[in-house]
Amino acid sequence: MKDLPLHIPDTSCKAKIEYPCSWQYKVIGHERAAVLAAIDKCVAGQAYTVSDSKVSSSGRYLSFNLEITVMDEAHRLALYSELHGQAAVKVVL
Repeated sequence: MKDLPLHIPDTSCKAKIEYPCSWQYKVIGHERAAVLAAIDKCVAGQAYTVSDSKVSSSGRYLSFNLEITVMDEAHRLALYSELHGQAAVKVVL
């Protein structure tokens, strides 16, 4: 069998995002009110929309779509970290 060259993708490429832009996060947790309160706390003073996404088959997890305008990469990453650090939030995508 012929040895094929190993292809290692170039991970230095970053997606080019033009800011400010609308950004969506998927926020997952257990309790609706607690997750929505955590989102509100993290985006205080900013305009945003939240919509229901899915409920797990067991009904244990709820997911929401959070859409907000981010001003730059630092803002986008800071908001992700803030959401991720909330006790009511289990996963942020």
